Amino acid sequence: MTEEDVSKIRSFLTDKVHFDRSCQVTEFEGYRRLDATHTQKITVKIFDSGPEVTPRYHIHAEVDGKPLSGNNPNDDLDIALAMVHWSDLDK
Repeated sequence: MTEEDVSKIRSFLTDKVHFDRSCQVTEFEGYRRLDATHTQKITVKIFDSGPEVTPRYHIHAEVDGKPLSGNNPNDDLDIALAMVHWSDLDK
């Protein structure tokens, strides 16, 4: 889907469905090996509110169904990702 497609969808949802705010959500899911017999299931959702909203990005991450902490809304995706407390994966 292109940025133009996303913009058209946002406009439709705002104009026709009367959304106050919408986010495009991209989800990643993977497994992290802890040792020879244990893994962690990690889910990361990136909420993108679009370039006209600030902060634009918010990251929601879970490990084995438990949320990782972090105060991460930011207009820069790299910063939003970096602000998740990834070190909590090792606790």
